[in-house]
Amino acid sequence: MAKRIIFTVLQFIAFFVLLCIGGYWDAISLPFALAKMQGHPVFILSSIPFITFPMGSHTLVADGILFATVLLVVLLAIQATRKKLKPAAFYTLGAFVVAVILSLLFKVGLPPAN
Repeated sequence: MAKRIIFTVLQFIAFFVLLCIGGYWDAISLPFALAKMQGHPVFILSSIPFITFPMGSHTLVADGILFATVLLVVLLAIQATRKKLKPAAFYTLGAFVVAVILSLLFKVGLPPAN
């Protein structure tokens, strides 16, 4: 049971970090894009585009959700090949959902109390 809790917390941290990195992907990839414009050899990360959605006064960058979803699919595939999908998939999906909800709350902000 302790191992399951540790893996769930680690999965939550991985999802949350990917959501945070992807949420600021435009700022992370900006130096690479500038170097590419100047003709310098660039890292492979500069070729990943960023996807934005205007939402009220905020702009959500959807790359974090895409990165975390890819990690979710990889983790579920690994669990399926190890035949541990049934007990572990619930915790993996729970960690993913909680990480997405928390990252959206941090990105968009909590509603006012009044």
